[in-house]
Amino acid sequence: PNLERLVLEECTSLVEINFSIENLGKLVLLNLKNCRNLKTLPKKIRLEKLEILVLTGCSKLRTFPEIEEKMNCLAELYLGATSLSELPASVENLSGVGVINLSYCKHLESLPSSIFRLKCLKTLDVSGCSKLKNLPDDLGLLVGLEKLHCTHTAIHTIPSSMSLLKNLKRLSLRGCNALSSQVSSSSHGRKSMGVNFQNLSGLCSLIRLDLSDCDISDGGILSNLGFLSSLKVLLLDGNNFSNIPAASISRLTRLKSLALRGCGRLESLPELPPSITGIYAHDCTSLMSIDQLTKYPMLSDVSFRNC
Repeated sequence: PNLERLVLEECTSLVEINFSIENLGKLVLLNLKNCRNLKTLPKKIRLEKLEILVLTGCSKLRTFPEIEEKMNCLAELYLGATSLSELPASVENLSGVGVINLSYCKHLESLPSSIFRLKCLKTLDVSGCSKLKNLPDDLGLLVGLEKLHCTHTAIHTIPSSMSLLKNLKRLSLRGCNALSSQVSSSSHGRKSMGVNFQNLSGLCSLIRLDLSDCDISDGGILSNLGFLSSLKVLLLDGNNFSNIPAASISRLTRLKSLALRGCGRLESLPELPPSITGIYAHDCTSLMSIDQLTKYPMLSDVSFRNC
Protein backbone atom coordinates (compact mmCIF):
# COMPACT_ATOMS: atom_id res chain seq x y z
CA PRO A 1 0.00 0.00 0.00
CA ASN A 2 2.98 2.36 0.53
CA LEU A 3 4.52 1.75 -2.90
CA GLU A 4 5.23 5.03 -4.71
CA ARG A 5 7.16 3.91 -7.81
CA LEU A 6 6.43 0.85 -9.93
CA VAL A 7 8.72 0.27 -12.91
CA LEU A 8 8.07 -2.76 -15.10
CA GLU A 9 9.85 -1.68 -18.28
CA GLU A 10 10.25 -4.33 -20.99
CA CYS A 11 8.43 -7.03 -19.05
CA THR A 12 7.50 -8.90 -22.19
CA SER A 13 5.60 -11.60 -20.29
CA LEU A 14 3.21 -9.06 -18.79
CA VAL A 15 -0.19 -9.39 -20.49
CA GLU A 16 -2.59 -7.76 -18.05
CA ILE A 17 -2.77 -5.20 -15.26
CA ASN A 18 -5.91 -5.92 -13.22
CA PHE A 19 -8.10 -3.75 -11.02
CA SER A 20 -6.00 -4.46 -7.90
CA ILE A 21 -3.61 -1.72 -9.05
CA GLU A 22 -6.06 0.67 -7.40
CA ASN A 23 -4.91 -0.61 -4.01
CA LEU A 24 -1.65 1.25 -4.58
CA GLY A 25 -3.14 4.51 -3.37
CA LYS A 26 0.22 6.22 -2.90
CA LEU A 27 1.59 5.35 -6.34
CA VAL A 28 3.29 8.33 -7.97
CA LEU A 29 4.98 6.68 -10.97
CA LEU A 30 3.75 3.75 -13.06
CA ASN A 31 6.17 2.86 -15.84
CA LEU A 32 5.20 0.05 -18.22
CA LYS A 33 7.33 1.17 -21.14
CA ASN A 34 7.87 -1.42 -23.88
CA CYS A 35 5.74 -4.11 -22.26
CA ARG A 36 5.06 -5.28 -25.78
CA ASN A 37 2.56 -8.00 -24.91
CA LEU A 38 0.46 -5.95 -22.51
CA LYS A 39 -3.10 -6.05 -23.84
CA THR A 40 -5.36 -5.19 -20.94
CA LEU A 41 -5.62 -2.47 -18.32
CA PRO A 42 -8.49 -2.11 -15.86
CA LYS A 43 -11.66 -0.75 -17.49
CA LYS A 44 -11.55 2.11 -15.02
CA ILE A 45 -8.61 3.70 -13.28
CA ARG A 46 -8.52 5.70 -10.06
CA LEU A 47 -5.06 6.52 -8.72
CA GLU A 48 -5.35 9.86 -6.97
CA LYS A 49 -1.62 10.37 -6.29
CA LEU A 50 -0.31 9.23 -9.68
CA GLU A 51 1.87 11.85 -11.35
CA ILE A 52 3.47 9.99 -14.28
CA LEU A 53 1.99 7.17 -16.37
CA VAL A 54 4.20 5.61 -19.05
CA LEU A 55 2.72 3.15 -21.54
CA THR A 56 5.03 3.98 -24.45
CA GLY A 57 5.73 1.00 -26.67
CA CYS A 58 2.90 -1.17 -25.33
CA SER A 59 2.12 -2.04 -28.91
CA LYS A 60 -0.75 -4.45 -28.23
CA LEU A 61 -2.67 -2.08 -25.98
CA ARG A 62 -5.87 -1.06 -27.80
CA THR A 63 -7.96 0.69 -25.15
CA PHE A 64 -7.27 3.22 -22.42
CA PRO A 65 -9.21 3.07 -19.14
CA GLU A 66 -12.04 5.40 -18.26
CA ILE A 67 -10.91 8.03 -15.76
CA GLU A 68 -13.56 7.45 -13.12
CA GLU A 69 -12.81 10.47 -10.93
CA LYS A 70 -10.59 13.53 -11.02
CA MET A 71 -6.90 12.65 -11.13
CA ASN A 72 -5.54 16.10 -10.42
CA CYS A 73 -1.98 14.94 -9.73
CA LEU A 74 -1.28 13.29 -13.09
CA ALA A 75 1.14 15.59 -14.88
CA GLU A 76 2.60 13.41 -17.64
CA LEU A 77 0.88 10.80 -19.81
CA TYR A 78 2.97 8.83 -22.33
CA LEU A 79 1.01 6.64 -24.74
CA GLY A 80 3.29 6.66 -27.78
CA ALA A 81 3.52 3.63 -30.08
CA THR A 82 0.47 1.91 -28.61
CA SER A 83 -2.47 0.58 -30.67
CA LEU A 84 -5.01 3.02 -29.26
CA SER A 85 -7.59 4.21 -31.77
CA GLU A 86 -9.06 6.82 -29.43
CA LEU A 87 -8.97 8.27 -25.94
CA PRO A 88 -12.08 8.22 -23.74
CA ALA A 89 -13.96 11.47 -23.23
CA SER A 90 -13.25 11.06 -19.52
CA VAL A 91 -9.67 12.14 -20.19
CA GLU A 92 -11.02 15.55 -19.18
CA ASN A 93 -10.74 14.31 -15.58
CA LEU A 94 -6.94 14.54 -15.89
CA SER A 95 -7.32 18.18 -14.95
CA GLY A 96 -3.66 18.74 -14.00
CA VAL A 97 -1.99 16.99 -16.94
CA GLY A 98 0.74 19.02 -18.62
CA VAL A 99 2.08 16.51 -21.20
CA ILE A 100 0.18 14.08 -23.41
CA ASN A 101 2.33 12.10 -25.82
CA LEU A 102 0.50 9.98 -28.40
CA SER A 103 3.28 9.90 -30.97
CA TYR A 104 3.27 7.03 -33.47
CA CYS A 105 -0.09 5.67 -32.41
CA LYS A 106 -0.71 4.33 -35.91
CA HIS A 107 -4.36 3.48 -35.22
CA LEU A 108 -5.35 6.77 -33.59
CA GLU A 109 -8.14 8.33 -35.65
CA SER A 110 -9.38 11.15 -33.45
CA LEU A 111 -8.91 13.10 -30.25
CA PRO A 112 -11.84 13.53 -27.86
CA SER A 113 -13.58 16.90 -28.09
CA SER A 114 -13.39 17.07 -24.29
CA ILE A 115 -9.63 17.55 -24.49
CA PHE A 116 -10.14 21.32 -24.59
CA ARG A 117 -10.99 21.21 -20.90
CA LEU A 118 -7.38 20.36 -20.01
CA LYS A 119 -6.38 23.89 -19.08
CA CYS A 120 -2.95 22.84 -17.72
CA LEU A 121 -1.89 21.01 -20.90
CA LYS A 122 1.37 22.46 -22.23
CA THR A 123 2.58 19.78 -24.66
CA LEU A 124 0.49 17.69 -27.05
CA ASP A 125 2.36 15.31 -29.37
CA VAL A 126 0.48 13.36 -32.06
CA SER A 127 3.45 13.03 -34.42
CA GLY A 128 3.36 9.95 -36.63
CA CYS A 129 -0.37 9.31 -36.04
CA SER A 130 -0.89 8.58 -39.70
CA LYS A 131 -4.68 8.05 -39.44
CA LEU A 132 -5.37 11.28 -37.57
CA LYS A 133 -7.21 13.56 -40.00
CA ASN A 134 -8.58 16.31 -37.77
CA LEU A 135 -7.73 18.27 -34.69
CA PRO A 136 -10.65 19.09 -32.37
CA ASP A 137 -12.57 22.23 -33.35
CA ASP A 138 -12.16 23.62 -29.83
CA LEU A 139 -8.39 23.08 -29.73
CA GLY A 140 -7.91 26.81 -29.28
CA LEU A 141 -9.46 26.60 -25.82
CA LEU A 142 -6.30 24.84 -24.58
CA VAL A 143 -5.13 28.19 -23.26
CA GLY A 144 -1.93 26.84 -21.68
CA LEU A 145 -0.69 24.91 -24.73
CA GLU A 146 2.94 25.72 -25.61
CA LYS A 147 4.01 22.86 -27.89
CA LEU A 148 1.93 21.12 -30.57
CA HIS A 149 3.61 18.42 -32.64
CA CYS A 150 1.60 17.03 -35.59
CA THR A 151 4.46 15.77 -37.75
CA HIS A 152 3.49 13.17 -40.39
CA THR A 153 -0.22 13.06 -39.62
CA ALA A 154 -3.14 13.07 -42.08
CA ILE A 155 -4.43 16.44 -40.83
CA HIS A 156 -5.99 18.36 -43.70
CA THR A 157 -7.38 21.47 -42.00
CA ILE A 158 -6.31 23.88 -39.31
CA PRO A 159 -9.11 24.62 -36.81
CA SER A 160 -10.14 28.26 -36.83
CA SER A 161 -9.89 28.29 -33.04
CA MET A 162 -6.12 27.71 -33.23
CA SER A 163 -5.63 31.46 -33.50
CA LEU A 164 -6.61 31.60 -29.81
CA LEU A 165 -3.48 29.72 -28.70
CA LYS A 166 -1.72 32.82 -27.40
CA ASN A 167 0.90 30.82 -25.47
CA LEU A 168 1.85 28.40 -28.26
CA LYS A 169 5.61 28.54 -28.83
CA ARG A 170 6.31 25.53 -31.07
CA LEU A 171 4.19 24.14 -33.89
CA SER A 172 5.25 21.30 -36.18
CA LEU A 173 3.22 20.31 -39.24
CA ARG A 174 6.16 18.62 -40.98
CA GLY A 175 5.10 16.06 -43.55
CA CYS A 176 1.39 16.90 -43.33
CA ASN A 177 0.88 16.42 -47.05
CA ALA A 178 -2.90 16.35 -46.73
CA LEU A 179 -2.80 20.07 -46.01
CA SER A 180 -1.76 20.67 -49.60
CA SER A 181 -4.86 18.91 -50.92
CA GLN A 182 -6.80 22.06 -50.06
CA VAL A 183 -5.70 24.06 -53.07
CA SER A 184 -6.76 27.22 -54.83
CA SER A 185 -5.66 28.91 -58.03
CA SER A 186 -3.03 31.58 -57.73
CA SER A 187 -2.75 34.63 -59.97
CA HIS A 188 -0.11 32.79 -62.00
CA GLY A 189 -2.41 29.89 -62.78
CA ARG A 190 -0.61 27.57 -60.39
CA LYS A 191 -2.11 25.82 -57.45
CA SER A 192 -1.17 27.05 -54.02
CA MET A 193 -1.64 25.81 -50.50
CA GLY A 194 -5.17 26.87 -49.63
CA VAL A 195 -5.12 26.18 -45.92
CA ASN A 196 -6.49 29.19 -44.09
CA PHE A 197 -3.26 30.49 -42.58
CA GLN A 198 -5.21 33.31 -40.92
CA ASN A 199 -6.17 30.58 -38.45
CA LEU A 200 -2.59 30.84 -37.19
CA SER A 201 -2.37 34.62 -37.29
CA GLY A 202 -3.08 35.00 -33.59
CA LEU A 203 -0.09 32.90 -32.52
CA CYS A 204 1.72 35.88 -31.06
CA SER A 205 4.11 33.77 -28.97
CA LEU A 206 5.11 31.29 -31.69
CA ILE A 207 8.90 30.92 -31.81
CA ARG A 208 9.37 27.82 -33.97
CA LEU A 209 7.28 26.78 -36.99
CA ASP A 210 8.00 23.63 -39.01
CA LEU A 211 6.19 23.41 -42.36
CA SER A 212 8.74 21.13 -44.02
CA ASP A 213 7.59 18.58 -46.59
CA CYS A 214 4.05 19.98 -46.76
CA ASP A 215 4.04 20.32 -50.55
CA ILE A 216 3.67 24.09 -50.31
CA SER A 217 3.57 25.97 -53.61
CA ASP A 218 3.70 29.72 -54.33
CA GLY A 219 1.22 32.09 -52.70
CA GLY A 220 -1.24 31.34 -49.93
CA ILE A 221 0.51 30.38 -46.75
CA LEU A 222 3.82 32.10 -47.58
CA SER A 223 2.10 35.43 -48.09
CA ASN A 224 0.78 35.44 -44.55
CA LEU A 225 3.85 34.52 -42.52
CA GLY A 226 4.30 38.11 -41.41
CA PHE A 227 1.59 37.73 -38.77
CA LEU A 228 3.96 35.66 -36.63
CA SER A 229 5.77 38.50 -34.93
CA SER A 230 7.70 36.36 -32.40
CA LEU A 231 8.97 33.77 -34.87
CA LYS A 232 12.67 32.90 -34.57
CA VAL A 233 12.95 29.55 -36.41
CA LEU A 234 11.19 28.84 -39.72
CA LEU A 235 11.59 25.43 -41.35
CA LEU A 236 10.38 25.16 -44.96
CA ASP A 237 12.52 22.25 -46.17
CA GLY A 238 11.33 20.09 -49.06
CA ASN A 239 8.59 22.33 -50.49
CA ASN A 240 7.67 23.39 -54.03
CA PHE A 241 7.57 27.20 -54.01
CA SER A 242 9.76 29.23 -56.36
CA ASN A 243 9.97 32.37 -54.20
CA ILE A 244 9.27 33.71 -50.73
CA PRO A 245 7.25 36.96 -50.69
CA ALA A 246 9.53 39.75 -49.44
CA ALA A 247 6.66 41.69 -47.93
CA SER A 248 5.82 38.74 -45.73
CA ILE A 249 9.20 37.57 -44.48
CA SER A 250 10.53 41.09 -43.91
CA ARG A 251 7.95 41.48 -41.14
CA LEU A 252 9.51 38.64 -39.15
CA THR A 253 11.76 41.02 -37.27
CA ARG A 254 12.94 38.37 -34.77
CA LEU A 255 13.72 35.62 -37.28
CA LYS A 256 17.09 33.99 -36.67
CA SER A 257 17.08 30.70 -38.58
CA LEU A 258 15.63 29.94 -42.03
CA ALA A 259 15.76 26.38 -43.41
CA LEU A 260 15.07 25.75 -47.11
CA ARG A 261 16.82 22.43 -47.70
CA GLY A 262 15.65 20.54 -50.74
CA CYS A 263 13.43 23.30 -52.13
CA GLY A 264 14.30 22.36 -55.71
CA ARG A 265 12.09 25.00 -57.38
CA LEU A 266 13.32 27.95 -55.30
CA GLU A 267 14.77 30.54 -57.69
CA SER A 268 15.59 33.49 -55.44
CA LEU A 269 15.79 34.68 -51.88
CA PRO A 270 14.31 38.06 -50.91
CA GLU A 271 15.76 40.52 -48.47
CA LEU A 272 15.64 38.95 -45.03
CA PRO A 273 15.23 40.57 -41.60
CA PRO A 274 18.48 41.95 -40.11
CA SER A 275 18.05 39.59 -37.15
CA ILE A 276 18.90 36.53 -39.29
CA THR A 277 21.80 34.41 -38.01
CA GLY A 278 21.51 31.22 -40.11
CA ILE A 279 20.39 30.31 -43.65
CA TYR A 280 20.31 26.63 -44.67
CA ALA A 281 19.53 26.02 -48.34
CA HIS A 282 21.15 22.71 -49.30
CA ASP A 283 20.05 21.21 -52.62
CA CYS A 284 18.12 24.24 -53.86
CA THR A 285 19.10 23.38 -57.41
CA SER A 286 17.13 26.18 -59.12
CA LEU A 287 18.46 28.98 -56.92
CA MET A 288 19.86 31.74 -59.12
CA SER A 289 19.99 34.85 -56.93
CA ILE A 290 20.36 35.74 -53.29
CA ASP A 291 20.48 39.04 -51.49
CA GLN A 292 23.86 40.51 -50.51
CA LEU A 293 24.79 38.59 -47.38
CA THR A 294 27.18 41.18 -45.98
CA LYS A 295 24.24 43.40 -45.05
CA TYR A 296 23.21 41.02 -42.28
CA PRO A 297 25.37 41.89 -39.24
CA MET A 298 24.31 38.86 -37.17
CA LEU A 299 24.63 36.24 -39.90
CA SER A 300 27.08 33.55 -38.75
CA ASP A 301 26.00 30.27 -40.39
CA VAL A 302 25.26 29.90 -44.12
CA SER A 303 24.95 26.80 -46.27
CA PHE A 304 24.14 26.77 -49.99
CA ARG A 305 25.56 23.34 -50.70
CA ASN A 306 24.62 21.84 -54.08
CA CYS A 307 22.79 24.93 -55.29
